[in-house]
Amino acid sequence: DEARRLIRDRDPRRPFFLYASFNAPHLPNEAPEATIDTYVDIENPFRRVHAAMVTELDSAIGALITQLKAEGVYNNTLIWFMSDNGGLNREAMTGPFLTLSETLEEWFGAPLPITMLEFIRTNTLEGGSDNTPFRSGKGSIYEGGVRVPSFLHWPVQLKTQRLDTMITVQDVLPTLLAATGHDIPDDLDGMNQWPTLTDGKTPTPASYVTMGQQGTQAFYAWPWKLVAGEDSAELYNLQTDPLEADNLANTYPDEVNRLAAALNRVVRAESLHIPLYQVFWDPDFFGGEEDRAPWADIIQ
Repeated sequence: DEARRLIRDRDPRRPFFLYASFNAPHLPNEAPEATIDTYVDIENPFRRVHAAMVTELDSAIGALITQLKAEGVYNNTLIWFMSDNGGLNREAMTGPFLTLSETLEEWFGAPLPITMLEFIRTNTLEGGSDNTPFRSGKGSIYEGGVRVPSFLHWPVQLKTQRLDTMITVQDVLPTLLAATGHDIPDDLDGMNQWPTLTDGKTPTPASYVTMGQQGTQAFYAWPWKLVAGEDSAELYNLQTDPLEADNLANTYPDEVNRLAAALNRVVRAESLHIPLYQVFWDPDFFGGEEDRAPWADIIQ
């Protein structure tokens, strides 16, 4: 409703930008009962509510589309939809967390009496996502955790097509700058993908780093992907093996060393994460009274 108001009350003489971050689908699993009831054929209760949350998301985006049409700007508005990460599921969880959560639930039922343990149990056991055919899920650096669908819609500029080119979240800003006729600063991370979207050109994607649980990292240098743990390394060719079924680290040790060296050269700022003990002592659980500064204020 707030997004619709911003569109409706904007200055129609000027272009506008709206960043709408929907909270669902996400834990906690909540949706209107009427929407949940449309998925009675789904046996898994977490999956059933997850599907209802997706439907609610679809309806909300539909309301934004209706507002854009009512304002007469739908055909000349660039809509870029994406998710922040792969969906949460049990496959992304490590064995100890699964064992602990299942055991505690068996002993005490749900919800657990200790907030932090309930937070672990909820995240470990109640994810309703399915990232098939990709491996794992949210929190992981395998493709099920980091590869997400995305679409762009701008009828006056973009033709209908499907692209399998790797575009990262770092590419969004330079691409939008190019799409709107602005210069792109030289020191900006990511690359301009507008020629890819408009002309079908497929340049080699820029290298990309993503972080996962327990200190794991992934370094992308298309088509190669290095999965680097503290004492291990895996190598995949995503062009021929997007499902990450064939670890080529032993076959191409020189490639592993090259990518590991490139990963080590990546410039990093000081971490803004709070100490892990503080997370366990005072978890930022779902709902309730806000008792800490917004993350956007912390990282300014």
